[in-house]
Amino acid sequence: MFATKDYSARGAGDALKPFSFERGDLVPNDAHLWRRLRPAGSWMGGIVERQEALDHCAERGITSDIEMIAMDSACDRMLKSVVKYRFVIDIGTLK
Repeated sequence: MFATKDYSARGAGDALKPFSFERGDLVPNDAHLWRRLRPAGSWMGGIVERQEALDHCAERGITSDIEMIAMDSACDRMLKSVVKYRFVIDIGTLK
């Protein structure tokens, strides 16, 4: 066993604070795995949580900032880094 330091919050609105906990001993073949561990998963939650977020926004009139552009200018503007907010490509401009 060995002590590991990390940060944690007691609740959703609480600040992160340092804490320690005991972790099991590593065996030689496992050491390389511990260095590669990364949290994975969606920060958005599942389908139910996403639908709740969309419903919440719809009820309050919260919308996203988008810009509708023609297909022929999308790549040029992206390469020139003049993208503001989010592009929505007008499919009527596809040839």
